[in-house]
Amino acid sequence: MNNKNHKILDGYHYISRTFLLHEDVAEKKVSLTKISPNRIDEYLLYDFGLEEGDTFEMKNPITPFPEEGGLYVLDSIRNVEIWSGTMRKHFYFSPHETNQISTQNAIWVEGVGSLSLINAPGGHPDINNVGLLNCFLKMVNSFIPI
Repeated sequence: MNNKNHKILDGYHYISRTFLLHEDVAEKKVSLTKISPNRIDEYLLYDFGLEEGDTFEMKNPITPFPEEGGLYVLDSIRNVEIWSGTMRKHFYFSPHETNQISTQNAIWVEGVGSLSLINAPGGHPDINNVGLLNCFLKMVNSFIPI
């Protein structure tokens, strides 16, 4: 689709197979493609090529968070050791001073995404009484991001 390779997300509310992920490794970007009967929408979810001080317009498609999350500023990038002993870059964002939509900070983990929902890069990791991500599976191996 769109001359890009996509991955289907299984489980959660993606079971309909109308939500696809595309990772552009060279560009360090992850996008979500939503397929509807009459249209295809693509959302840039993550840009791991950002540098401290950069701004990013958060999109949280199909989530309990505002779909248009507004502008965020990348405050810092830190290498953090995760449970498995692996180092992962953590991206710490705060709402831009002009952001009238979102008030919570956001954290991304390179290779994982948001600490909340994968399709909510601007989501604070405490929604519907669910805390932050504490593990994920990749090729049957469990990773603990923080």
